[in-house]
Amino acid sequence: MSEQQTVRGRLSNQAVLSAWEEGGGQGPVGRALAMLRWALPEGDARELDAWPIGQRDGALLDLRAATFGPRIAGLIACPVCGEELDLSFQATDVRGQQAGPSEPLELTVADPPYRIVFRLPVSEDLRAAALAADIEEGRRLLAERCLLAAERDGEAIPAREAPDELIDRMGALMALHDPQSAIDLSLTCPACGHAWQAMFDIADFLWREVAARARRLVSDVHTLALAYGWREDDILAMGDGRRQMYLDLAP
Repeated sequence: MSEQQTVRGRLSNQAVLSAWEEGGGQGPVGRALAMLRWALPEGDARELDAWPIGQRDGALLDLRAATFGPRIAGLIACPVCGEELDLSFQATDVRGQQAGPSEPLELTVADPPYRIVFRLPVSEDLRAAALAADIEEGRRLLAERCLLAAERDGEAIPAREAPDELIDRMGALMALHDPQSAIDLSLTCPACGHAWQAMFDIADFLWREVAARARRLVSDVHTLALAYGWREDDILAMGDGRRQMYLDLAP
């Protein structure tokens, strides 16, 4: 898949149920990949685990716009006073540059003298880091998985010996080269004036919408199958408007 290719299709009703069924027993990474797998051609879907996170999340934004529309709306609580804020923005507002498969990145510092070579994180790295005992251990594990080589004074060292300061600088370079991987919203509370940045997790947001639609579709199929004896595929193939008309008429 090229860097410029994006998800152009949408999740059909059948694909919504399939993605929901596949991702339901998995963690956040598995759910994100399940949604994309059911929206991509089979050849592209096989490459998902190797996509940088920004490429994955950019594709999820495209998929969300195609399936549910470009406007994203929700609620968030102020961390200081608890006031609920209405969020409303377009997918294009947070759709930026995404990284594709790239050459390894390099960081050299003079004092102390270190040189590291690393790659951008992919979904498999996040899956592994999620199994760590705490956030700090997960952060370190993620960095060590992405480190391809590390040197101190020109001598190779194990990834685990790279100092925390170097890991922090590596993380900053990762974010610079893959800005779509972390979407931050600048918010101000109208009640207390507190200003902060909140991370927008497109994978979690879209999964909640997919799960809600899947539950509604299952209920619709149950009602119409009982009322008319129709098959699931036929019910799911209906447009939302026609299906609702039959629901309104069902005994």
